[in-house]
Amino acid sequence: MDPRLPVECVPVSDPSSGTSGSAEMRAGHLRSTAWCNESVTRLQRAPVLLVASLLIVAGCTNASSPSDAQRPTVAGRTPPASPPTAGRSVLECGAASGELPDEGRTVVFDAVALPDSATTPALQAWRQSATPRPLERFFAKDGLGFKAGSEWSLTVSPDAQTHVRIGWGSPPTPGTVVMSPVGCRVPADAEWMWYPGGYWTDKPGCYSVVVQVGVQEQRVDVGIGEPCPGQEPAVIPPPS
Repeated sequence: MDPRLPVECVPVSDPSSGTSGSAEMRAGHLRSTAWCNESVTRLQRAPVLLVASLLIVAGCTNASSPSDAQRPTVAGRTPPASPPTAGRSVLECGAASGELPDEGRTVVFDAVALPDSATTPALQAWRQSATPRPLERFFAKDGLGFKAGSEWSLTVSPDAQTHVRIGWGSPPTPGTVVMSPVGCRVPADAEWMWYPGGYWTDKPGCYSVVVQVGVQEQRVDVGIGEPCPGQEPAVIPPPS
């Protein structure tokens, strides 16, 4: 019998009609009809109870042991298993106008001036004993120069993002992406602007950053505490 179909208990004969049969027989017939109606009601409720029980069990199972496929997603993307990298920062207005980059700088796309590993020693990286963040264990101070009014971004290369952070400004904020300031008033006679800041790392070495101007991109190697191939080692200043 399909429990989804309507079921009705129909008496074989109406015990209230006619004169045949005793009162005991009529009472027995009524008890049978009541038992039938109660049985049908239980039968019709059974699928509902079964479905509710299955939903409860399924909910408990999902809550206790979520799989990777059940993790929430944002905009159709599954959250990464590892913690996300530091975000990007846009430099605030307040850069100091300065001189043109010297010979120890490589100018990328006539917009950004970075250390030239081919002509200058590696940057000196100083241990930061007070920081609780491993990626900021060493700091190499180096100002960032850029062409006044230029638009660009500077990104730690993907293969170096587990070891390096960059940042400039007052104060600089460590991150993986730094973008040019927007809407700043630039002195009419200014050609190049400069920000204080530098590079953080948990392990001195040669790392790459990527300069992007429009659709153009270029990787630049920076020796942070350790020289890049063919570069002179960092110059350690004498004790004062």
